[in-house]
Amino acid sequence: MLTRRWVSAKRLSYVVLDEADQLLSTLSWLVQIRQILCRLRPDRQLLFFSATWPTEAEAAAAELCGPEVMKICVNPAVPNILQDVKLFPGSFDGGYDLKLAALVGWVEKELCADESLLVLCVGRQTARDLKESPELALAAGTSGWTLPVALLDGQGPEAEHASYRQFVQGEARVLVSTFSLAGRGLDFSDSMAAADSRVNGLSLAVLLFDFPNNIREYANCIGRTARPGQRGLGRAVSFLPEGRFWIAGELIAMLDHCGQLVPEPLRRQHSDDAGFVAEMRAAMQKLLQPEAAAGDALPHVQCGGDFDAAKGVWILPASLPSYRRKLLHCLADELGLPHVSSGSDGLRRLHIARDRDALPDKFFVEGEEVLVADPRWPKEPTYRGMVIDPKINRRNRTLRVRLYNGRQSREVEADVNLVHVVSECSWSDGNSGPRLAPTTTGPRTI
Repeated sequence: MLTRRWVSAKRLSYVVLDEADQLLSTLSWLVQIRQILCRLRPDRQLLFFSATWPTEAEAAAAELCGPEVMKICVNPAVPNILQDVKLFPGSFDGGYDLKLAALVGWVEKELCADESLLVLCVGRQTARDLKESPELALAAGTSGWTLPVALLDGQGPEAEHASYRQFVQGEARVLVSTFSLAGRGLDFSDSMAAADSRVNGLSLAVLLFDFPNNIREYANCIGRTARPGQRGLGRAVSFLPEGRFWIAGELIAMLDHCGQLVPEPLRRQHSDDAGFVAEMRAAMQKLLQPEAAAGDALPHVQCGGDFDAAKGVWILPASLPSYRRKLLHCLADELGLPHVSSGSDGLRRLHIARDRDALPDKFFVEGEEVLVADPRWPKEPTYRGMVIDPKINRRNRTLRVRLYNGRQSREVEADVNLVHVVSECSWSDGNSGPRLAPTTTGPRTI
């Protein structure tokens, strides 16, 4: 709108960002917000609204607002939502059939007669499969409900409104949706119930069929219950598959912060993983020492692995569970060690090195400056840019990069073989937020 001059930037006095935690913590969004704000009058006022406020958002807000930041917290900070976690070991995603059986069993045995259930998952296809599940429909189809299971999956405004209305007005007992559609921003309360205490609102339980990517998304998802216009304290049940066990520590901290009982299997799993991480931390710190270049200087660890002393590369075994590889990727980031996973599924091995050039694949850091070559002249770096997402797309062998030319920029999926690091940024400080201001000039226009 600003580029097409539909709105005069100099006439805007207030800028409001809802769900600011997501907008300010994601580098691609933050770059666009910076570009918008640089067009506005310097005395404009910024207002950020969010249910969670991570350190990345805090740093970005301080940068955008300057020293005059004012923070207002609305109490109670943490609703008294009852939370339970069920672990699914042995499978990366827990297994659809196993989780479906657990969901059906929970609805039959745990869901109260007057209680509604919001089921959230990652993908639209999973949501549709759950909607069409005869087992779930049978378990949810008790008397007093017009529709056992409804679906909210982006099927169009009219259909979405109908599904939402059926659920909040008590016609449908179960609503199935995705994190992106229903995990934040929706109140799940009838406007009549919110305005008039004599009108019964929903008594809502939330079940996370899949587990979110981070603890902030988890907090937003379970926050769909215990909202104004609803009845009861609210409760949430989460299915935690092995592929997400790496988040156990943050989840336990969240439960402790909310005064909730931590399930013993979860605490035991985290204790085992904490011992594993402590052992691996000592080994990685040894790898950082110069004497690790001579002979097998790494301490022996339970998980094993191979050490190439000449190259300074530690190669972990393929038998290492994927969630533990994730833990070690995070640990390597913290310690400042380049790292990549390489190999086909089932044979992937984590490589950790002192020097990124010794790794079997390219390694990038979010926010670092790069030069991107034109495919027509692959040996001649042409465009200046910044890494948006350091994770390489395994199928396409591409990397998300933002290219710059003056105040203009655009995001591209660049061939990793055409991306070259200009200057390495400091990335071992535990801060995963943006570290490098975008370069405003480039050798060639975009």
